[in-house]
Amino acid sequence: MVDSSAYTLLDQQQGGLTDSQKDAISRRRRKVDMAYGQGTYDQAVGKVKPHRCARHLDDALMSIQHLEFLKGMGTFVSCLFSETGKEPIRIYNDSPMFDHVRELGRLEAQSKKDP
Repeated sequence: MVDSSAYTLLDQQQGGLTDSQKDAISRRRRKVDMAYGQGTYDQAVGKVKPHRCARHLDDALMSIQHLEFLKGMGTFVSCLFSETGKEPIRIYNDSPMFDHVRELGRLEAQSKKDP
């Protein structure tokens, strides 16, 4: 039996997600809690952050859809080899492919606000 009060943090974080995304997160949460102990998922949520080039990968995959894959992959590879803070400019700013990357960014920003 899972304590429903333990899922209040997850419910607060799932503001703009679809039902299937919420179900996937709930399943992942239960699996992590069963494998590593109750509350482990909540402890890890604030510590997860995307790679600095994750959005460039998003752009690279988006460029494949637009048949401009050399431009997108070149930008992604140059991001991987660049120094932190000197990443190249993204070629797409509103790529919808990886919403979970945006969600991780939102969760990271929220965790910085709440000490």
